[in-house]
Amino acid sequence: MDEEKESDTLARFSGIDIPVGKVLSLERRGWRRGSPQDAGIQCWIWRSLPDGRAITAGLNPGIAVGYVNELGEVQRFEEIYISQSSDGGWYSPHAAIPVLDARRRLRVRDPARPHRDGGAVTNPTPPPTPTVTAAEKRMQRPSAEVRYADELARLRASDDAARPPGWALSLRAARRFIIGDESAGITRKFVGDPSLIDRALVSLATSRGLMLVGEPGTAKSLLSELLAAAVSGDSTLTIQGGAATTEDQIKYSWNYALLVAEGPSTRSLVAAPLLRGMAEGRVVRFEEITRCPLEVQDCLLSPLSDRVLTVPELTGEDALVFAREGSTSSRRPTPATAASTR
Repeated sequence: MDEEKESDTLARFSGIDIPVGKVLSLERRGWRRGSPQDAGIQCWIWRSLPDGRAITAGLNPGIAVGYVNELGEVQRFEEIYISQSSDGGWYSPHAAIPVLDARRRLRVRDPARPHRDGGAVTNPTPPPTPTVTAAEKRMQRPSAEVRYADELARLRASDDAARPPGWALSLRAARRFIIGDESAGITRKFVGDPSLIDRALVSLATSRGLMLVGEPGTAKSLLSELLAAAVSGDSTLTIQGGAATTEDQIKYSWNYALLVAEGPSTRSLVAAPLLRGMAEGRVVRFEEITRCPLEVQDCLLSPLSDRVLTVPELTGEDALVFAREGSTSSRRPTPATAASTR
């Protein structure tokens, strides 16, 4: 109790399992569900405070919009804290308020407090959670390999199936990471047709590019992030397409101070995501590719078909960058292209 007075979180409520129905009933007491994230999952509930802040309670595995029981009958309260954001933004910076006031607004029974009949509340010990740094804890949306670091580590440790060259996981383990496996404690992250995941993984395993096509809000970005995390262990190698995207933002550019002083060389070359992905054998994500000008899209033809990127300013072996095992690309077109593609 005394420690909570100096804290900005209610640690005693973290890890409590609550039936989905009771979580939803909090909406009758002024609570609201957070904004839907990728795949339409609502990952927190919140209640506004008079000073413009909000009490926020993280939900695991979260509530799927329109299918409240799709991810399970029970939700676990993760960290409960005071958010500076008026809409209870997930992992927003904390700010302390009187803990007693927060407990009253939450109206969840203290697990250490006995029932009126004298019996103590029993709550199963929650499973260990992965270690997260303070900086990661305050991210609004950490990358997939950070959020699910513990699951990825356990899958790698128990993965005895053959892995495609350059992959961090086997096809079977990558599928379990995305679809979920309750027996192994792997949460379901994508709500959709499992055969879509199978086709996507097979395409990537055969060193082909993958284009995800669909309407807005159908979790294309989330799926590409999860695929990259499963295949390469890193989903951050991303190109954001748009009308102003240029070829040097995709392939490479130059450090002009070194370029003037030494001329074209590997020292003055600044690798962009595509060149890095090919050289390091990693998945490159290309968001909104069809928003890019056609001449910019054309620069992908040789890397995708021949698996080689040419740097004409250099000579000898440095002029050609060949894709290493594990290198491939996941692309997400705009809705307009999705409609014309089908």
